[in-house]
Amino acid sequence: MTIIIDSDENIWEYSESDRIFRSPSSTVYRGRGDDDRSVAIKVIDSDGKPVNLAYDRREILIGAKLSSGNSPAQHLLLPLGTFQDDQFTYIIMPLAEYSLREYQDETKLSVSEKIAILRQIALGLQELALVNVWHRDLKPGNVLYIDKRWRVADFGISRDLDHQTNQYTFKGSGTLEYRAPEVSIDGYTSTKSDLYSLGVVAFELIVGHLPFQDPDGAELVRQHRESPVPDLPPEVPLPLRRLVVQLMDKDPARRPADAREVVDLLAAVEAPRTGAQQALQRLAMTVERRESALQAATAAQQGLQERIEQVRVDGVYALKRITAEVSDLFSGQLGAEVEVHDALVEPGVFFLRWKDFEMRIEVHRLRGVPDVDPLQEIPDGHPMLMGAVFTYIPPWDSFAHTPPRADTVYAWDEQQGRWAWQLRRWHDGSAMRGLQIQPLNTELAAEAAGGKGSQPDAVTTPLTAEALIQLCLEFVEQW
Repeated sequence: MTIIIDSDENIWEYSESDRIFRSPSSTVYRGRGDDDRSVAIKVIDSDGKPVNLAYDRREILIGAKLSSGNSPAQHLLLPLGTFQDDQFTYIIMPLAEYSLREYQDETKLSVSEKIAILRQIALGLQELALVNVWHRDLKPGNVLYIDKRWRVADFGISRDLDHQTNQYTFKGSGTLEYRAPEVSIDGYTSTKSDLYSLGVVAFELIVGHLPFQDPDGAELVRQHRESPVPDLPPEVPLPLRRLVVQLMDKDPARRPADAREVVDLLAAVEAPRTGAQQALQRLAMTVERRESALQAATAAQQGLQERIEQVRVDGVYALKRITAEVSDLFSGQLGAEVEVHDALVEPGVFFLRWKDFEMRIEVHRLRGVPDVDPLQEIPDGHPMLMGAVFTYIPPWDSFAHTPPRADTVYAWDEQQGRWAWQLRRWHDGSAMRGLQIQPLNTELAAEAAGGKGSQPDAVTTPLTAEALIQLCLEFVEQW
């Protein structure tokens, strides 16, 4: 049995065998007070590190702030006591009957009951906002039923706006399934981010499943950012369907102003309406759904473009790693006379000189690329970058000869299952004799579009440092 004496000298005890819940950073045990009251005791392992202790103490300070008002919060889980030593942080809390996660999975609820639950959660967010605190991890597991009320709990990654320092603020950013898109994009959070999470909680409570689901975290983030809110069943009152769509708007500015407005809107969901009022509600819902779909499509287009740009950036750095290895191999064998110039950007050039020999690699975007459906991912066969490898050795007459060359593309490699640089060489040797970049560009664009170009078939092999050096040696022999 472990004994704790909190900062107010209250005595609490718990057994490590009576565990309620465990997460990567903390464990919650069933405990008891000196008055024989059953409690939950959250034990956070700070690993003895000062920075972790300072961060974990923030939850203690937020709990103290929530408990210090003239009228204690009715819909927040307030601590009964706290204590921190050099290794652990202890937070003693009332013992919940169950969480919303357990309750909604096991209980069939009427629409009115669901609205009442959502209203109590919104009241909890309103109480947080009144003391300038953002929750940042609202989800059914953090909504607990205690003393006949639903209460918002777990302020482990909450932010107190009255403390302006960010030193211990942004450790964690909430659960992916409930995270607002702006949090995943740039880490920005506000009370509007909590409202988005409330919208996700509402959707799940009403429908029985999450609006967006995927085991791949990156895909789940993409859906929250780019996919419109799925339709709720028609039997759900129209004002409630509208509210969920508003809460889950991609643009924080278009969500309800604050939790107080959400409380008022929920209170009015089941109010009687005239025929004209119902017609206006239907019109508003139609307009808002269209706006939501357009907003999602715009975000999808932007997201796809960002992914394409990231693939291209990755391609440049992948080529830089290959050329760095080439430089090392040349310098190791040929000595200090090797001159290297690396200006690989997009477009860019890398060249390596040794005496009168020069190898040059040019990189640029693929021109003439066909349009990509913004709601789809990048097609696997779609080259993102194009390059050419040239070798120059004297005597060279630019009017009489074209330097030997081969072509490279940064495209999806089915065998490796990733984007990779590939070397393309043409069967009839015409590329070696000097195909110009622009005509070949057009052929690659046609290939990406699924068309057939006029060029002869190419042999494609992985582009490596060894392959580049071997290619240059072949070029020297041809020259």
